[in-house]
Amino acid sequence: MARTIRPADRGTAYAAALSGYDKAGAAHATDAQLMAAFCEHDLQILMGAFGPRLVWEGAQSRRMTTLELARLCTPQSQAEREAANARLDQLMFDPPE
Repeated sequence: MARTIRPADRGTAYAAALSGYDKAGAAHATDAQLMAAFCEHDLQILMGAFGPRLVWEGAQSRRMTTLELARLCTPQSQAEREAANARLDQLMFDPPE
């Protein structure tokens, strides 16, 4: 089944990473491609309503790995969840430091 790219994401590096992931498969995908797939699916399940492309772009600009982003998205307590939500907001809207 072919992936549907949202109209707002078409022509972006994020869409290219998703397409690359679909072509390469999980075992052969680059970290950027893995992160795009993580943002498109798992991020929504783990953390709720965040913009997958915005989080991906923010994480990429900060040179985060998929593992670092995944760890951020698996808080163990309510305080960690609130801190993770704040960090994801920063990834989406704040320029890299």
